[in-house]
Amino acid sequence: MKNSDSNSAKLKSLLVSNGLEHCIPLLEEKKLLDKSLLAKMTESDYEKIGITEISDRKKLLTLFGKKEKGCLIPILIVIAIIAGVLILLHYLGILGSLVKIVEGAGLLLLLVFILACAFLFS
Repeated sequence: MKNSDSNSAKLKSLLVSNGLEHCIPLLEEKKLLDKSLLAKMTESDYEKIGITEISDRKKLLTLFGKKEKGCLIPILIVIAIIAGVLILLHYLGILGSLVKIVEGAGLLLLLVFILACAFLFS
């Protein structure tokens, strides 16, 4: 029980230091003064429980929200791998015949494949 009180005190201190002390009573009333619960909250959830100021919701999301993983780096890696393979195939003299096969199957299919790979790695 003491550990729970300590975590609650730390959470309240964090809220106070970020100018959200007025949200503490509401979060206590709704039994949401728990870091793991707050980490699952969305902006819509905060609005539903009565946090009306958008700046307060944004602060809460910044403090406790999930960090979105960007997909730019995986997409760039996939593009670099494809470019490397194309260069290698060109120097091996195989690229010309593969281009004819791709033309037969359609470039659109290749594009869909490349995009699917990029999103799988993101």
